[in-house]
Amino acid sequence: MTNEQLKPVNNEQFNQELEELIKSVEGANTTNFSKLAEIADLNLSEDLARVDLSGVNLENVNLRNADLRGTIFRNANLSGADIRNANLTGADFSNAILDNAKFGNNLGLTEDIISALKAQGAIFFDDYKEFLLPTEQLDDVEYFWKEGIQKNLLMIE
Repeated sequence: MTNEQLKPVNNEQFNQELEELIKSVEGANTTNFSKLAEIADLNLSEDLARVDLSGVNLENVNLRNADLRGTIFRNANLSGADIRNANLTGADFSNAILDNAKFGNNLGLTEDIISALKAQGAIFFDDYKEFLLPTEQLDDVEYFWKEGIQKNLLMIE
């Protein structure tokens, strides 16, 4: 830790900066969680551990590789979210909307939790065989790569 990091916080300055940040977020002309996080200078991969996101609309948000240990997603809408490779140890998805939310290679999930998440609409890419494309669709592999399909999902041998 540097001397700069050890300096005492000026409460008045901190409160003023916090107030300005809150005004910026409240005044934003968007409900897009990713854009609001950007305004707040949050890193979604690092700053959401142990955060209560109950009831928040996180539709289509990219939480790939995020540290979500202990994060509460109760009643949140995570439809279409990408949560692959995230650490989900102790995360709570009770009553969350997970339609087409992408999971896979996540730390902290048991088979029972995975079954519950699938019942809520989650898609698990650990089950890669469910997502294999028929061989006849692999004629133009370069097209798929340009469209953002990962090589490992194409399972080319």
